[in-house]
Amino acid sequence: MRSGILWPDLPFFGIGYLWFVYPSKLKYFVIAGTLVFTSGALMTMFFLKLDYMIAGSAIESTIFALGLSYKIKSINLQKQSAEKEAFQTKLGALRAQINPHFIFNSLSSIQHLISSGQREAALTYLTKFSKFVRQVLENSIDVHVTLEKEVELLKVYLDLESLRFDHTFSYQIDFPEDSNLSYQEVPMLIVQPFVENAIKHGLMPKESGERKVWIRFFDRADHLLCEVEDNGIGRKASAAAKGTIHRPSRGMVLTEERLKMINGVENQAQILIEDLHEGTKISIKLPKL
Repeated sequence: MRSGILWPDLPFFGIGYLWFVYPSKLKYFVIAGTLVFTSGALMTMFFLKLDYMIAGSAIESTIFALGLSYKIKSINLQKQSAEKEAFQTKLGALRAQINPHFIFNSLSSIQHLISSGQREAALTYLTKFSKFVRQVLENSIDVHVTLEKEVELLKVYLDLESLRFDHTFSYQIDFPEDSNLSYQEVPMLIVQPFVENAIKHGLMPKESGERKVWIRFFDRADHLLCEVEDNGIGRKASAAAKGTIHRPSRGMVLTEERLKMINGVENQAQILIEDLHEGTKISIKLPKL
């Protein structure tokens, strides 16, 4: 009779424990390696040939190396998943900081129209504003929206600004209809701050002539290109008018931070500003998501 547990039994008890207790798939590598090594050891005992032990050890080492590789890959995937979730959370927080910026400006405009006795204009503005807020709230859960929805939001915003400034400027949005660009996802409200900057600092200070802003979208191989062009007074004249008390637009600063997060630190030069003979053109490179 056997008085206790012999050493060849120990690996099998260990295998049984791993099989029923350890949840990770890494247990399969450990079990396989242990079985191979134990088999080599037993065959060496029975046949008295060291080759079985050597072969078992070599195969066990290979299996354990594969298991280690699997574990490292799993850790990297978990890390990437956690970083992605953190990125989405921060991106959403940055976007949430931009939305109150619109609401404050719009409510101020409605207040001005009411206080100046322009009831009909105030009602029209309020209708447009409610549509804009509804669209923002409908898409508030998603950090990204289709470009088609982004353009719809942009149109409502431009209509609001046109009412706010008594239709003193016009706009044109060029969008290729024969492409799949409508279904590409972009960060929500990513273009609006550049349009707002063009209207506020480029067009509104212009004292004579036509005031117009163009927004164009282009489909490139690995990215989307958006151009915001205005025929305003230009950056030099705008900077001179602002003087030393000028502070950068909060919406622009937040948007540039969002773009840096989306494109990665190594690709920070995603915004190109070009001074034109009349006005300014901003080119924004958006990655395809």
